[in-house]
Amino acid sequence: MGRLGPFEPCPEIAVACSGGADSMALTVFAAAWARRRGGRAIGLIVDHGLRVDSAAEASLVRQRLEGLGITAHILRWTGGKPATGIQQAAREARYKLMERWCRRHAILHLAVGHHLEDQAETVLHRTERSSGADGLAGMAPIRETASIRLLRPLLDTPRDRLRGMLRSRRIDWVEDPSNLNPAYARARLRAMAPELAEAGRGPAAVAGEARISAEARQQRDIETADALARFATLYPQGYATLDRPFFAENGPDIARRGLNALLCAIGGRIYPVRSDPLDSLYKTILKQSFTGKRTLSGCLIQVASDHVLIAREAGRISAIAIREGEEILWDRRFRVRVHKRGAAAPLRQFRLAPLDPRLLAEIGCEAALARAKVLPSAVRPSLPALYDRRGLVAVPHLGYGRAARNTASVRADIVFLPVRSASFAVFPVV
Repeated sequence: MGRLGPFEPCPEIAVACSGGADSMALTVFAAAWARRRGGRAIGLIVDHGLRVDSAAEASLVRQRLEGLGITAHILRWTGGKPATGIQQAAREARYKLMERWCRRHAILHLAVGHHLEDQAETVLHRTERSSGADGLAGMAPIRETASIRLLRPLLDTPRDRLRGMLRSRRIDWVEDPSNLNPAYARARLRAMAPELAEAGRGPAAVAGEARISAEARQQRDIETADALARFATLYPQGYATLDRPFFAENGPDIARRGLNALLCAIGGRIYPVRSDPLDSLYKTILKQSFTGKRTLSGCLIQVASDHVLIAREAGRISAIAIREGEEILWDRRFRVRVHKRGAAAPLRQFRLAPLDPRLLAEIGCEAALARAKVLPSAVRPSLPALYDRRGLVAVPHLGYGRAARNTASVRADIVFLPVRSASFAVFPVV
């Protein structure tokens, strides 16, 4: 843990605990570490609701943690579940629930139990998928988001040591049946572990290769961050500009990485853009004679003679419902909170959707129209706006809201905090 600091004097740490051996061991370790420093560890158990016995299993894990003197909370994934890509959707929901809980309880650190074999499997899986040089660095021991520091203290610890510790203390754990399901890539890699070890591709060897790749990635990240700091500008309305000399003054690798970072942030992507379309866009922008429009990764790219504008494609944004007092992440880019009017007032529901710029003219709000005209025309249709049955209610980025005397007035906070930061935090090596 000491390698993953800094920590506050009396650290409070949330630990993702599924009840499996790895997360149980981490929770026990983290609780002892925090307790010695006057702090505490809190177990977060996510009930995905995907199996009939998931609620009972979550309750059992909480009982076991509380029996060890560790506070634990169950977070439930409610609502509809996708028919395909369920593992990825469950993972995203899990992290979203835990990060939201940490933010609401002012917890800065969330620890997860990925260990040596997990790191090796990640690298092997990415090698199989030709993920590129960055992917071969494996999982980062520290990943900072807008709200928390995600920590992986056990990346160099073998699975058997964790299970041995639990056995020595007579602590039970839950076995996840999906770990043995050959339908999942990680389960297939685990089944191949003896053959891989015999071929010199055991967990320790692969993790060692990942560390070398991580050191190389760290240097690339430093260079990319420096280049973006000099040539890129991010705007709170959710768009970016990139000075065109960025492409001439940086090598192809750094230029592509910087462009990728901005496309991910503006497009609300979690994972990088695929290399082929990214390379095609890069080569197009590199032609000094080219000016015009392109689209990629949910972004509209406008290339001018001196700069490149990257805006969100409004047509790719989905509308969602939001109620008073609720806080959501919209389009994976904006954190939105609608304030309540008062304790006695009934909760109203709104529709959060891209702005229809024509409505501003119909309403006749001169101040909002003036602010809209300052923005690039490509950006205006992608601004977040609140609607009700009567039409447009609020556009916070333009300072527009219905008059206070109107009972339909609403106050909302909308902050640009994309799931994947364009600031390109440097990949840590500890």
